[in-house]
Amino acid sequence: MMGAEKALFSRPRCSYHVYLSYRGKEIIMNFINLLHTALTDVGIQTFKKHSEARKIKIVGSELQKAVKESRISIIVFSKDYAYSRRCLDELVNILERKQTAGHMILPVFYRVDPSHVRKQTGSYAEAFHKYEEQTMVETVERKTEHIAKVKIWKASLKEVANMAGIVLEDGDELKFIQEIVEDIWGKLSRKVLSFAPYPVGIYPRVKEISFWLQDSSTNSRTLMIYGEPGIGKTTIAKALFNLHCDRFQCSSFLADIREIAKESCGLISLQKNLLSDLLKEDKIDLSDIDRGASMIKECLVHKKFLLVLDDVDDLNQLKGILDSRDWIPPGSKVILTTTNERLLNPHDACVMYENKKLDNHEALQLFSLHTFGQDHPVKEYMKQSKQIVKHCRGVPLALQVLASSLRGGSIDMWEDAIKKLERYSECHNHKFLELSYEALPDDHDKNVFLDIACFFVGKDKDYTIKVLDDCGFHATAEIQNLSDRYLLTVTPDNKLMMHQLLQEMGKEAICRESPIEPGKRSRIWHHKDAPNILQEDTVTESIEGLVLKMRGSDESKPERHESISKRPYFDDSQSTSTLTLKKKSSKRLCLGFFSWRQGNSVSTRSQTVQTEAGMSAKAFSKMQELRYLELENVQLSGTFEGFPKKLRWMCWYGFQLTSFPSGFPHENLVVLEMRNSNLHQTWEGAKSLRSLKILDLGQSHCLMKTPDFSGLPNLERVILEDCISLVKVHESIGRLHKLLVLNLNGCESLRKLPRKIGEIKSLEELTLCGCSKLEFSTIVRNSKFLQVLPWNVTNRDQFASKAEKPISSYSLPAKSVYSIFWSRMSTWPKSAGSMSEVFQSNLQSLDISHCNLIDAIIPYDLSVLSSLKYLSLRGNPISTLPESLKSLTMLQSLQLADCTKLQWIPELPLSLQILNARNCRSLSRVTNLPNFMRSLDLLLENCEKLVEVQGVFKLDPVEDIDDILDLSCLDNLEARAVDVELCNYLTSTKSKGPVQGLYEFGIHNMFVSGGQVPTKFNDINTGNSIAFTVPQLPNIKIQGFEICIAYAEYYEECFSERQFMKVSNKTKGIKWIYGPTVFGTAGPGNPMLWFSHWMFGDRLESGDQVVVSLSMSCLVREFGVHLVFSEQREEDTLSEIAKEGGRHRPCYSLQHAIGGDLSPYELSSGVYHLSIYS
Repeated sequence: MMGAEKALFSRPRCSYHVYLSYRGKEIIMNFINLLHTALTDVGIQTFKKHSEARKIKIVGSELQKAVKESRISIIVFSKDYAYSRRCLDELVNILERKQTAGHMILPVFYRVDPSHVRKQTGSYAEAFHKYEEQTMVETVERKTEHIAKVKIWKASLKEVANMAGIVLEDGDELKFIQEIVEDIWGKLSRKVLSFAPYPVGIYPRVKEISFWLQDSSTNSRTLMIYGEPGIGKTTIAKALFNLHCDRFQCSSFLADIREIAKESCGLISLQKNLLSDLLKEDKIDLSDIDRGASMIKECLVHKKFLLVLDDVDDLNQLKGILDSRDWIPPGSKVILTTTNERLLNPHDACVMYENKKLDNHEALQLFSLHTFGQDHPVKEYMKQSKQIVKHCRGVPLALQVLASSLRGGSIDMWEDAIKKLERYSECHNHKFLELSYEALPDDHDKNVFLDIACFFVGKDKDYTIKVLDDCGFHATAEIQNLSDRYLLTVTPDNKLMMHQLLQEMGKEAICRESPIEPGKRSRIWHHKDAPNILQEDTVTESIEGLVLKMRGSDESKPERHESISKRPYFDDSQSTSTLTLKKKSSKRLCLGFFSWRQGNSVSTRSQTVQTEAGMSAKAFSKMQELRYLELENVQLSGTFEGFPKKLRWMCWYGFQLTSFPSGFPHENLVVLEMRNSNLHQTWEGAKSLRSLKILDLGQSHCLMKTPDFSGLPNLERVILEDCISLVKVHESIGRLHKLLVLNLNGCESLRKLPRKIGEIKSLEELTLCGCSKLEFSTIVRNSKFLQVLPWNVTNRDQFASKAEKPISSYSLPAKSVYSIFWSRMSTWPKSAGSMSEVFQSNLQSLDISHCNLIDAIIPYDLSVLSSLKYLSLRGNPISTLPESLKSLTMLQSLQLADCTKLQWIPELPLSLQILNARNCRSLSRVTNLPNFMRSLDLLLENCEKLVEVQGVFKLDPVEDIDDILDLSCLDNLEARAVDVELCNYLTSTKSKGPVQGLYEFGIHNMFVSGGQVPTKFNDINTGNSIAFTVPQLPNIKIQGFEICIAYAEYYEECFSERQFMKVSNKTKGIKWIYGPTVFGTAGPGNPMLWFSHWMFGDRLESGDQVVVSLSMSCLVREFGVHLVFSEQREEDTLSEIAKEGGRHRPCYSLQHAIGGDLSPYELSSGVYHLSIYS
C-alpha cells in the first residue's frame, strides 16, 4: 500500500540486539565493559556473560538461549581466545544460527592479527597444538570424537575470520569502540526498513532520542522531529524504528503522509495502511474517517506500540490517524516528522527535537561516500569536494543528489558546477538540486522527471509507464536512471514518490520557462494558474500538461514560492457523493462537493465566478501539444472540435454531462478516467480508441450501460466499480482479447453478463462483488466462461458498503451470482476429471467474502482447486467447512474472519501460512494447526467459544479432569461450584462460567476460587521458587508432580502480561517454561488457586534435582509442590482402568507433551518455551 512501510511482524521478537562473545580474561574485560556500556547507551540491548548484577556468570544452555534471542553476535577474538573450549563451541553455535536463522556476525580482532585466526597461526597454533597433545592420551572412541571437534573448530575460525570485521592492533580503544558501535547500529538499522545507504551523522542523533524511547515512565509519549526539508528527518525516524520496533508489541511506519493526504480519500487510505499493519490483513473495509480513527484506537489502546508518522504538515492528518492522543497507553511511543515546527508544542505533552544539519566533517564524509565510494575525497578532487560541500550547507539530500550527478565527472565539469553553485549561494536549497537535473544525460530524462513531478507522484509505476511510453519515452529506463540519481523513489508497493524539495525544484524550472506568463510554460499545475490562463485566453501551444481542480484556493498556507503549486488539504470525512449533487446547478456542485477543515480558507467569490461563467472548451484549442489533462468538477461548454489531438492521459473527475461530448478527439488516449461522473452512457455506437488501455468509469452512479467496445481492441483494464445503475455490459466486451481486468464491484443493478464474456481468454481478474441481481443461469452453461474464472475471481472490496450495514440472510435473490455458481459446483459430477474440465487448475486466488454463502452452497469437493493459494470466505453465515480443504495442498492463506456462525474448522493443509478466523464467535474447535509455531500466522481474536485446537490444547468441564487433578484436598469443596473468569490469551477474550480444566503439553491445569494452598502440598513457600531432590523409594514409579499457586489481584491488566511457571531439572539439564493459554483472573476479595499437574514420562527420576519458579504479574501469596507416585506397573494400571468399565482419565491426542516431541518450542538445547501464544 502506498505510503506504508510495514514492520516485520512475523519475525520472532528478540530479547537482545547483540550478544557479546569473548574469553573473559582480566586483560580484555575492561575493553568488554566499555563496549557493553557504549552499546547500551545508544539503546542497543546487549547480552554480556559477566555482569555486576549477577553473582555468578551464566553458563551452558542459558548462553545458547541468549545467542538464539539476539539479532547479531560480536565475536571478540583475543590472543588467548582459542584456549577456551567453551568459546570455540559457542563460535560453532553462533555460526549455526547464522546458517539457519539469518543471525548476523561482526568479528572484532582485539590486538590479534586476523590471519592468525584464519590460518590458526601464532597463539592460535599453540592452542591447537595443546588440543592435539590432549587427543593423544584419549581412548580410541574419545580420540575420534575429539579430532572431529577440532576440525569443526578450525573450519569455524576460518569462516568467521574471512568475514568483514574490525581490527584493533594499536591505538585509541575508545575510538575503536565507537567504530564498532556505529557498525552494529548500521547493521541493526537496516534490518526492517531500508533507508540511506550511508547513514552518516545519523548515529549521534539517534542516540539522543533513544533515551526517550526507552523511558516508559515519561508522560510525554509523542516526539516531534522537525527541521527544514531534505535534512534527514525521515532517515532518523526509520533508523529509530528499526532499532526499537522489537521492544513493542506492535509497530508501524506510515510514510509520505503529506503527499498521500492531498489525494481524494487520502486520510482513509492512510488509516487503511495502518490498520493493515496492525491487523495483518490486506483488505480493510473502511469508508469513514471517524470509524477509521475509532478502529485504530480499538487496536492499540491496550497494547504497547510504536507508531511513526512521517512528513505530517497538518494537525488534521494527525487527528485523522490518532484522534485525540490522550488515550495512548503508557509505554507506547508516537514519533512524527514535520517541516512545521509549530505543528505541536511542548504544552501538548510532546517532546520537541530539532534535527540539525550535518557538520562539515559529516557532510564531506557523506558526499565522498556517494561520489568516490569511500569516506574521504580522492586527492585530486579534495579542493573541489570541500567547496561543493560548503555550498550544500549540511543538507543530506543536496549532498547525495549532487554527488550522484558529479560522480565520474572531470575536474572541469566539477569547476563548472562550483561556479553555478556560487551564483546560487543566496538561494534556496532546491537551486542546488537543479544542477543534478541539468546533469541528466538527455531531454527524455528531464521531461520524464518534470512529468512525474507535476502529474504522477504517488501513481503506480506500471500505470505511469503505460502513459509515458505512448508519449515516445522509454519510461522504464528513464525511471531507473532517475532512481539511481536519487531524484525519484519507487516504493515497495510500486508507487512513484519524489521528495518535496525535488518536486519544487522541478516546478521552479518549469516556471522559469516563462516567469511572467504561465500560459507559455510547458506544464500547468497550480490551482490559480490554470483557471486564470483559460479565462483570460492566454494559453499557448507550449502547454503539454494541465491540472484544473475546482476546489478553491489554500490561502491559509502561503507558499515558499508563489509560482510553485501546493495543493490544499482535502477533508475526506466531509466529502459527499456526486449522486446527491448531480441535479444541482454547477455552482452548487463546485461549492458543495468539497468541504475544508479549519485553517483552509476557500475563496468562494473566485470559485463562484469560475463555475457560474463556466469555461469554454475552445480555450484548449491552442494547446495542440497537450498530452496530460486532469480536470475535477470542471464544466466545459461549447464545441470540442478543436480540442488537442495528442492527448494521452485524460482524467475528468466529477464530469457533469450525461454522455461523452461529441467531437472530442479521443483517438490517441491511453488512459481515460471519468470517476464520479454524471454519465448515463459513455457514447452512442462504436468509437475508435485503438490506443486506449485503461477505461475507468468507477462511481458513476447514473451510468446505465457500457460503451460498445469493438473499437477498443487494446483495452487492458475496465473499471466500473460502484456503477449502481449499470444494467448492461455490451456484448462486444467478448472481443477484447487483451483484457486483463474487469471490475464490476458493487454494480447492484446488473442482471446479466454478455454470453461472449467467456471468449476473453486473457482475463486474469474478474470482480463481481456486490452484483446481487446478477443472473448466472445462462452463463454457467458456457464452459469457456468458467474456464476464465479460475484465474482470479475476486471480491476484494466491502460487499455491503453501499448500504453501510451487514447483508441480511434474505437480501440475495435465489439466483444470485454466487449461490448459482457454487450450487453448480456442488451438483457437478464428483469425478475430478469432470470438474477439472471446467476449472482446470489455474485458480490461485478466490475471494467470495460477504456473499451469504451457507453450508449447502459450499461444494463438498474442493480438490479441483488444486492451485489455490488464497481463499477468503469472510463474513459468510456458514457453520462448517468441507473436509476437502485439506486437499488444497498449495493453500497459503485462509480467511474466515467474521464468519460468526462457524463452529468447526476441519483439517487444514500443511502448506498453510495464514489462518485468519477473527470474530468467529461460534467457533469451538479447530482440527489442526499446520506449521504451528514454525511459520503459521494465527489470528483467532474474539473467538470466545474456542475450547479446542486438536493436538494443541483443550478445555474440559471439571468432571472430566477429576482423575487427573485430585481436588479432594480442597478445604472448601464449594469452591468448585463458584464460577470462574478465564482470560484467554489466544483469543484475547474473557469468559465467566463453571470451573474447567485446561490440558496442553501433557500438563493439566485448573483455576478455582481459593486463597490458601491445601495442606497435602508438603513443600509450601511464600517466595517465588522451590528447590527439591526427587527421593529414591523402592518399587515406586514417579509420574510427575502437582503444583498449586495461591494468588491475588493483578499488578497489570491481564492481557498486558503473561504468567509463567518454570521447571528446571538440573540433573538432566532440561528447563521448561510454561505459559498457560488461559488463566483465571483474580480480583480484590477474590483470590484464586492454580492447580497444575505435570506428567513427565522418563524426564523425571529419583535423585533428580528440580527447581520450580514463578514469573507472574499478580500477587503470589504462596505456592507448593506435591510429588505424584505410583506403586503399580504401567500394564497393571491399564488393566485396572479396563476393569472400571471405561471410567478413566480423559485421553487427548496431543502433538506435544513433556515426554514427547517439543522441538517446535525449543529455544536452545534443553530449554523449551511451552506456550501456544508466545
